[in-house]
Amino acid sequence: KAIKKMKTGKFDCVTTSLLQTFPKGIHVEVLSMDILQKSWKNSSIPYEREYVTPYIYNNSNKFKIYNLVNPKNLSHISFTIDKNNDLKLVRKIISKIQKRPILMKDVLRLLEKEPELLKINKNHHFKRSYLKLKK
Repeated sequence: KAIKKMKTGKFDCVTTSLLQTFPKGIHVEVLSMDILQKSWKNSSIPYEREYVTPYIYNNSNKFKIYNLVNPKNLSHISFTIDKNNDLKLVRKIISKIQKRPILMKDVLRLLEKEPELLKINKNHHFKRSYLKLKK
């Protein structure tokens, strides 16, 4: 969907970052080469050059940004693998779904049937610090 939206030519950036409705760890940013070059040329903070998108988001008035929104808010779910409990959750999901490849709809269906699985990594604190201006 992000690539399709980008191909319309109406946007410099298509993302899921500004209003998070997808599970954490399911993140998309599609950028034009033009916006990457402008970001590099105009950013003066090393942090913005390293991560690219903070300059764009911190100067959103200069760019045409489209935020993809999931029909159902799933931002309470975390599929990142940063801590042991995150890995435990993913392994548990894999062990319970026999079908291969495992699709997102299969995972969401499992979590609907067994919501207690989300307790495995419920204390996960995901930081979107790269969206904050670092000086």
